Amino acid sequence: MWFFWTLIALSTAGALLALIGIVQTLAAGIRLKRRLTALRESPFVTKLESLQIQVDRLARSTADAQELAQRLNVAVESMRTSVGISGFDSVRQSWQSCAVELRAMVEELS
Repeated sequence: MWFFWTLIALSTAGALLALIGIVQTLAAGIRLKRRLTALRESPFVTKLESLQIQVDRLARSTADAQELAQRLNVAVESMRTSVGISGFDSVRQSWQSCAVELRAMVEELS
């Protein structure tokens, strides 16, 4: 008979130990939740979030600047090639040669 009472006492002790562990875990969870809430509302986290937003904005600006630089290079190259294609160089050279000939004629006439 004493064997059954011993088993009942050990079972009760085991259940109490498990219950104590559950209570400790719940208390730790509640403390953790409070600490996380306080951390989210702290000025440090707010400043970090603000910095992250600024970093994202700067990254987008950098990407936009790189795209604009590429477009600018393409436009400059297009302008350089269009000058040659349009014949502007040959017109400029002919005007220069005309100016040289006119100077030479003016010198001969003087």
